[in-house]
Amino acid sequence: MTRGFRLNWNVRQGFGPMVLAYLAAVMVLGGASSQGGVANGLLQLAGAVLAGWAVVIGPQPSPLDDTRRFGWWVAAVAVLLAAQIIPLPPAIWTLLPGRAAVAQGFVMLGEPVPWMPLGLAPWQAVEAMGWAIPALALYLAMRCAHAPRLTWVAAVAMTVAGGSVLLGLMQKMGGDYYTYGITNYGQGPGVFANANHQGTLALMVLPLGLAAALAGDEAARRRARHGRAVQLWAGSLWARMRKWGPWALVLGWLALGVLINDSLACFALLPVVVGAMVLIARRDWRMQNWVLPGIAAGAVAIVAVVLVGPFGNDLTGHGAVAGISRGAFLRNGLRIIGDVAPVGAGLGSFVQIYPWYEQAAQVGSIYVNHAHNDILELVVDTGVFGLAAMALWCRWLAPVVWRLWRARDSAPAALAASVAVLAVMAHSLADYPLRTAAISGLFAVMVAVLRNGGEDAQPA
Repeated sequence: MTRGFRLNWNVRQGFGPMVLAYLAAVMVLGGASSQGGVANGLLQLAGAVLAGWAVVIGPQPSPLDDTRRFGWWVAAVAVLLAAQIIPLPPAIWTLLPGRAAVAQGFVMLGEPVPWMPLGLAPWQAVEAMGWAIPALALYLAMRCAHAPRLTWVAAVAMTVAGGSVLLGLMQKMGGDYYTYGITNYGQGPGVFANANHQGTLALMVLPLGLAAALAGDEAARRRARHGRAVQLWAGSLWARMRKWGPWALVLGWLALGVLINDSLACFALLPVVVGAMVLIARRDWRMQNWVLPGIAAGAVAIVAVVLVGPFGNDLTGHGAVAGISRGAFLRNGLRIIGDVAPVGAGLGSFVQIYPWYEQAAQVGSIYVNHAHNDILELVVDTGVFGLAAMALWCRWLAPVVWRLWRARDSAPAALAASVAVLAVMAHSLADYPLRTAAISGLFAVMVAVLRNGGEDAQPA
């Protein structure tokens, strides 16, 4: 009996370090959306084990015990995924918009029209489900009562992000040390294939690092509260410099990681994120009625400057290669949506269906792997199913974020998580960061922090 109890205790105690190790592995190895198949496969296998571990050992409240609105979003995602792989009889799927050419292909080959699922690329749909495993595993693990403390999560995230910035600088200056064969050479992508995603990671970790610094500062104040030393410590400029100097260097280093990657979206988001960090640190400023409208107005103004200014964006302008620009992706994506609405082309089908809409004279050696707008690509792939999932997600997230920023006693970690989540969502309008395991995994951790209210799951 004693031996069994000790074994059970050891398994539970080892859960937190295992989550941290897995988070580090996801952030280091999961930097590409279509490359690194072996590494991502191993992350998915390990993630399935970790998710099962979190559900089995997690005491009440279970990581699966979510509120109704969030539970509805989870159910919508499950329906969305199931619709992609359940075969339908020919009499049904051939009537769906955009499927006539596929059915005609079987007829031309003299083959019987088979049963097929809603999606035009069912194997890609299954693969897309696998890509979601690391994020799901980290979410469940951080919702478990044996999850690692947020200070350790922040330490892992800052270490990996800081190391990735260093690697990016080496790549930018030395022209070597790239982690993927197909990448943004000369832009310093770090552990990612896409340099924009390096900037996204730094944007996510910046507020998390500030929250860790504030937590350490508050802990030091509590430890010194009962002695006279607290008065000397609080009033000493030198002591404050020693306390905040290292954190300033770390945060400055991460900000440098945003600036070296030539991402207009990250350039636009950086001042918004920094402004939000100031409000996290200054609770008295945060409670002013003008703050949230001011941030929203500033964000809109920055986006307008980026879109109409002389910055060479390829959404309202032209790309370096004819037909390869965010503007072209948007125009062709809207055409696809019109042809396959309301059910979409199928999860993971964008790469297969997009060439049908390219101009033959502009087709070259560069292929389009994503729409560089995750909302657009999700609607192309999933139609009304994806729209419903997004609507339910926003219905859950919006009031959570609003309450956090209007409450006087909100935990800095929860506020930082909200900034990280919103920054990734904003960048997803011009890129596809959540299609990498590194970003989606950390994103899932931030969502779990929001669900936990910014508090550690473990008892103090």
